[in-house]
Amino acid sequence: SIKRIKRTADECRRRLIDHTNEHVNRIERKLNSLGERLKQIRQDSEFNEIDLKELKEQLTELDEALKTPLNVSVEQERASFIDKIS
Repeated sequence: SIKRIKRTADECRRRLIDHTNEHVNRIERKLNSLGERLKQIRQDSEFNEIDLKELKEQLTELDEALKTPLNVSVEQERASFIDKIS
């Protein structure tokens, strides 16, 4: 029973870590895209106030996404936990 409980806990931990990594990777891709856009604008020397405002808003959104905790919930399966152990 203890081994099964540990196995279930390990799987839950792994799923949470995977979910967290996916979240961080999404933010990282958005940040990289934003950085590429910023490089392109800088190379073209075409900064304008509208671009700066939009870039600032996107950075603020990314900052909030990193600060906001993930929305994680625990779902109870239809099968009883006791049935899993036995």
